[in-house]
Amino acid sequence: MRPWSRSSPPSVDLVRTNRPENFDLDCLSPGESGYDQSNSAISHITHHSDLYTVLGVSRSANQDELRRAYMSMCRRCHPDKFPNEPMATVAFQKLSYAYSTLSDPRKRRLYDTHGFTEPGRPQDVHNADDTLNKVLLAIWADFLDGDFELIRMFLRSIGEMNPNLHFSEEATQALLRSLVSLREIIVSGQQHFRLLKFELIRLYEIQHALRQLSYLDVPGRLKLTIQLARLTIALPVNVDRAIMAEQREGSNQQEGGVGRPRGRYLPSSIHSVIGLACGVLEKGESVLPTRLPTRA
Repeated sequence: MRPWSRSSPPSVDLVRTNRPENFDLDCLSPGESGYDQSNSAISHITHHSDLYTVLGVSRSANQDELRRAYMSMCRRCHPDKFPNEPMATVAFQKLSYAYSTLSDPRKRRLYDTHGFTEPGRPQDVHNADDTLNKVLLAIWADFLDGDFELIRMFLRSIGEMNPNLHFSEEATQALLRSLVSLREIIVSGQQHFRLLKFELIRLYEIQHALRQLSYLDVPGRLKLTIQLARLTIALPVNVDRAIMAEQREGSNQQEGGVGRPRGRYLPSSIHSVIGLACGVLEKGESVLPTRLPTRA
């Protein structure tokens, strides 16, 4: 039995390598619907055994290429996104196993040499979500170390250019603090992380696309920067709304709906300001030349 089987606990059976298998990128083209993409990705993952082929990378892929491929495929097969697809869980477990193996230099050498990993030891594949959470935590940490300052500057520019928004320094600081505090949701893996999971993958894709552009491509860089800012400032608002909805439901059950629940990450007065700011960013984005981020 394979280690990613849903019907039994992990076994000591090993993942073998046969000859390298071809990966058809056309079957995962961005032009397909989400349902078609999920079917293509899930079918591809479950029907191949070579771990490089599962991820859709060459055997010379570096760490960044492995991570980009993993993020891209997670978006196409994660069971949270496709709950009605029965094989999504199996595909996601297998995909995470492939990434955790090939991203570990020691396990990768063992796999490349012998075609298996950890001989005689159980495969730890029930932690597929843990693997994804660790990658997303690293992505968020990279963002806070890098593009976070760009978002800070962008927010201040929005306030200066649109005084009617009343996007004060206080609002900017509250939003920035809430972004930093989102780390605890990722670390804890709590249920609100489901809201962030695919947004963080999208954020990573935009970051990568931005870094691939020439500095001379000013319209393209500006458009992607606006997308990045709009996605980023909406994150804590979406989490807040989910928390408030949950609290409201609990309040209705326990107290007959008395009182209005309050969010955890942002003062309620800032919600409407951020909504207006997102509208301004979306309008600015719409007048720039269309440029879609390249998906892995």
